[in-house]
This record gives sequence, structure tokens and C-alpha cells, in this order.
Amino acid sequence: MKKLLSLILCGALMLTLVPFASAAVTSSPNPDGSVPESLKILCIGNSFGVDTMEHLADVAKSMGVKDIKLGTLYIGGCSINKHYNNAVNNTAGYEYFVNTGSGWTSTYNHAIRATLQSEDWDYVSIQHGTGDGSRYADTASYTNLTNLANYIRSYVSSDTKIAFNMTWVGEKGSHEELINVFDNDTAAYYQAICALTCDHILTNSAIDIVSPTGTAIQNARTAEIGLLTRDNYHLSLLAGRYTAALTFFKALTGADISHIAWCPANMSAYTKAAAIEAAVNAHATPFAVTESVLEVPKFSWPTNATYGDAATPQNPILYHAAKVAPLVSHKVDLIGYFNHNGLDRPVFTATNQTAGSLGIDIDLDVTPYLYFSAVVQPGADFTFSLYSNSNYSPWLTFFDASKDGAELSESGETWDALFENGRAQYAKTSVTGCIDMRKYATAERRWILNSMKLYGAKDGSETVLSYFFFGDEGENVEFAGDGDSLLPTTMSAVAIADGKVDSVINADGSLTIARATDSALAWPSVRITCEKTVDLQQTPYLHLNMTPGIGAANGHLNFSYPDGSTGRIQLSMLVKDSNVDFTAPLDCYVNLADKLGTTGVITLHNYTLSVYGTVGADVTWNAFELMSLSVIPGDVNDDGAVSTKDATAIFRHILGKTKLTDNALKAADYDRDGEVSSSDVRQMLKDLVNE
Repeated sequence: MKKLLSLILCGALMLTLVPFASAAVTSSPNPDGSVPESLKILCIGNSFGVDTMEHLADVAKSMGVKDIKLGTLYIGGCSINKHYNNAVNNTAGYEYFVNTGSGWTSTYNHAIRATLQSEDWDYVSIQHGTGDGSRYADTASYTNLTNLANYIRSYVSSDTKIAFNMTWVGEKGSHEELINVFDNDTAAYYQAICALTCDHILTNSAIDIVSPTGTAIQNARTAEIGLLTRDNYHLSLLAGRYTAALTFFKALTGADISHIAWCPANMSAYTKAAAIEAAVNAHATPFAVTESVLEVPKFSWPTNATYGDAATPQNPILYHAAKVAPLVSHKVDLIGYFNHNGLDRPVFTATNQTAGSLGIDIDLDVTPYLYFSAVVQPGADFTFSLYSNSNYSPWLTFFDASKDGAELSESGETWDALFENGRAQYAKTSVTGCIDMRKYATAERRWILNSMKLYGAKDGSETVLSYFFFGDEGENVEFAGDGDSLLPTTMSAVAIADGKVDSVINADGSLTIARATDSALAWPSVRITCEKTVDLQQTPYLHLNMTPGIGAANGHLNFSYPDGSTGRIQLSMLVKDSNVDFTAPLDCYVNLADKLGTTGVITLHNYTLSVYGTVGADVTWNAFELMSLSVIPGDVNDDGAVSTKDATAIFRHILGKTKLTDNALKAADYDRDGEVSSSDVRQMLKDLVNE
């Protein structure tokens, strides 16, 4: 305790001495705050180095750096002592990650010396491994830090600067140093890291720059963005790594990051602002926590939080009648993390399916709803559990489908403890639902989902999971009247494509195809001719509606562009972005313009429809039609076309010169982001020029 107290007091004392230290907490190679044209950085580190460097290339590009090369020499948990020993022995034991602005690649068996000599590095970074924040206080370790820095200096340019990346404090229970030395007191551990950094890093003449990354992470924890780690000490994939990258970039360049445009995909505006605030404050006050002053945005929920219901099918293996998943703008699909048993959906029994060590980043400001649908045989059971990344107190969300579809409870106990306590755990029917997870998240709006378990029927019967994903409220698109049907009206438009298929046009206009008795192919199909020229600016949607009997379905769409080039795309690729076939009822609207990457004119020549299953397996296509929106995006004056006149009308509305009607406002939202702004005008003019 005396040692701990002295460290904390030393840290407080050193705060007043920082300006006189030899190393700079923030380097300013460009006094005017300008960003360098070129940036070449090598990190000699571990998984903490990987975390810090992950988003650095995107940050640098967004800030205007043109020539980028980032390298990370990686050994898991590697300490300063081990790095130095590897250096003097020229040990080729590192995995080498490289990023030149287009993503990370890696190769193995690299040594420090050769990597230092391979490039004219602007910066070489060193940092500690897990738990080293206080363990390295012995003299020998700091001697090796100096030795390593001097070794680096002997193989790089005289202009190369050596940086030290200050590590961060993990969550409670994250590693032995925090548990044993600091009794899980994260504040005390942070103060010790600050004190040791001031004592042994800032005063080390071999170190040029110190990045206050640990302080930035501690700052970010005062905002309401959830956990900053994915397993208690490695940084979360988005917010944690983004905060570290911003802090490190500013430390090396001195650049003003406060208005950076880029952030990771699906990051909320609040989380982005909190990360920037944390990094900026860390540089202003490198060795003390600065509380966030950002106002947490209000979030309003839809009134229809409960989603649908389901029925029990006769054969849950080949198909199921669970409600079709809603269309959402943002989606984190959890299905892919389970074993699919050779089908497009997991099938499981009493032997549960487990998906672990996931590190799935869930931002409840972006995807707050958990959508689920499972088909359970009569009398069978079903339940699932989700575990967060908390090792010291396993926080659990618990799904109980036995009470009218869906209910959650939460507990600090393990799953086994809940099981033994006799909680209601099983559903007796098929279940479909949508849960507003924000009600159970309290202050944590960002989750790191590390483990999921699905428990099937105790009697061994099979359960099929239809869909299981986090998503937003769902797409609400208004379509104009009836579509332009592409289904055949006479059998002369239907031809056998492969195998033997029985087909019939039903009285309601739907088309049923079935595997014929003598069909030798597993996927027999028919071809429907439909020479149809389509302007995807006016009619961008394809409505697909299919009901399976005891079969499964798929098909292809064949088309050509005005220049004569042709294209072919699988229907399941249009709907699911994968080649998995349809085993469940299908009713969706596909935006062909988005899927094909064009808003111009295409010609649909024909399409094929396939069926799979035993003899007699059938599927019925109820709709295969082109649809237009009730309001054409951009057509503000409602003349059936988008022109510069519409762009002018939007601009005048933004300036307050004119006021648009409700329908015109819907059309004015050209980029479909939910608001009318100058971005709609820019995108419209860009598209008009490209045409």
C-alpha cells in the first residue's frame, strides 16, 4: 500500500513537472497544425499496438495524408524486455502487419532490425504489454527501454522520432496486475500508469514523443458510449480503437483532429464526438481524467416494438412459416456465427449451439432492436442467452419465450446459476419477436457481444432458427399502386431451362413450379422470357414474393446494358447478398439500382426460377414485379423527371426562399437520409452530370 501511495503521489507531483520533461507529450513537427503529405510509422508492439494502429490509416487519409505506410511488428503480450532481447538476438519471431492505405495484410517471421532498415520511417513506436503499466518499474526494465530505443536509433534515419504509446487501464478483473496489485481499483491503476510514465518515460532522453492514449481511453469512459474494451483490456473494435487512433495521430503530427470527417461505419454521431473529445482532452491534460461534457442525444422509439408472430410448419427442415425478417437499413446478423448444418439456417437439438470469442460490436444507438424468429416443433423447447464481454461479473441477457413470445431479464449470475435457480427457460411454440434492447442496456449503449448459446428441445426434436439479428426500426418504403408484373400470362413464355419441371399458371396469376417425377437434376428450373426495358431511376424496385410447399427456391435474373454488355445475378444475391437458397416464405422489395450499381436503363431479357426437394417439391411465385416509389426521389416539381429545376427548388427551400409541400419534401430527400439538406442538391447534381 505504501508503494502504491508513493506512486500516486509521484504521479500528482509529476503533473506539475511535465513541461520540463525531455519527451514531448504532443509533437508538433508542423507548428501551424498542418498535416504532413507523407506518414510512415512502425509500431514495435503487441495486441495493444494492433488496437492503436487499426484505424490509423483511415484517420490519416481523412486528415489529408497522401502517402501512408503503417507497420506493426506483433508478438502477443510482448514486453519491453522481450522486444529488446529479440532485437539484440535478431530474432525473426514477429508477425508483420502492413497498411499502405488500402487495408491490412500480414506476413510472418520478421525481425526488428530488417524491418527498421526496410523503410525510411518517420516514427517508430514502442509500448508495453498487458499488465506492464506498473510491473516495469524496476531499473533493469527501464534500462532495456533505453537500450531498445538506442538500438532503434542505430538503424533508422537521424530524422526518425521514437514515440512511446501510453497504455490504458482495463476493466475490473482484466489481468493480474489490476486484481492483485491494485485490488481492482481502476482509478489507482490509472494514477500509477501516469506516475510511472512521468517518472520513467518523459524523463528519458531516448524517447521523443509520448502519446497519452491511456488517458484518452479513460476520458472516453466518462461519456455514455458503453464499454471501451471487447474483453476487458483489448480495445473495442470501433469506439476504443478509434479513440486510440485519433490520440496517436495527434501525438505524432500535432494536427487538429477536432473536425475529422471519417469515423468507422455504423458509429453514431455521439460516439464519434465523444472519441474526438476524449483524444483532444487527453492532449490538453495528459495525466488526469477530463470528464465528458457532451449531451447524450435523446432517442425516441417506435410505438410498434413487438414484431409479428409465427406458426409451426409441418416440416421445419425444408422450410418454415416463421415471419419473414423485416427490411432494415442497419443490421448486425448473428445467424452467421452458428453452425448451419448444411442448410441456410441453424438446426439444433438439446445439444446446444455455442458461438464464442466473437467480439461483435453492437451500437444500440444504431441497431437497438433484437429481431428473432425460431420454428419449434410442437411440445419442444427453445431458449437462447447472450453474454457480454464482462469476465469479472458475467452480465447476461436472458430470453424467456414461454410468456407470450418474448421477455428478458438480466443477472450478474452465470447461465448455470440461472438454470439451477429454476427460472422459466423454455418456449412451447414457435416464436417471432422484436425486443427493444435499450431497455436492458442502462447506460451501456455499446456492447461487445462475446458469446451466444442456443438451447434446443430436451426431447431431441429439432428447432430451426429463422433469423436472429440486431437492426434498426426497419425500412418503410411507400410504393405506387400495382407493379408491372413479370410473371408469365401464358405457358408459351415458360420454357424448361434445366431438368424436368412441372409448371402451372394459377387462377390468381401466380406461377407454381414443381420437381417432376423423372427429374434427375437436384435443381431443375424454368426460364421465363420478359423483354423489358427498365429505367432504374423511375422503377428501381423488384418485388419478390414466393411461398414454398415442401421445396426450396432460387433463380437468376439476366439483363443487359445499353452498350450491349450483359449481366446475370442470382436472386438470393439480390435479397441476401449470398448464394443461400430460399427455404422460407419470401416477400421483399429489392432495390435493383443499388444491387446492380446503376441508376440508368437496363433491359431484362429473362429470368430462371429453380426448385429443390424430393419429387413433387414445389414453390409458388406470387409476385415477380417491377415497382416505383410513390414519390420519385428528386422530382420536387412532380413532372415525372429529375432535372436542375428540382435541384434549384430544393436549394431555394434550404435558403428559406420558398416552402415545399409535404410530397415535395419527400421527393427533396434525394439521398434518402431522412432530411433535406445541401447534400441532396450535391448528390442530385452529381448524378445529373454523370448521366
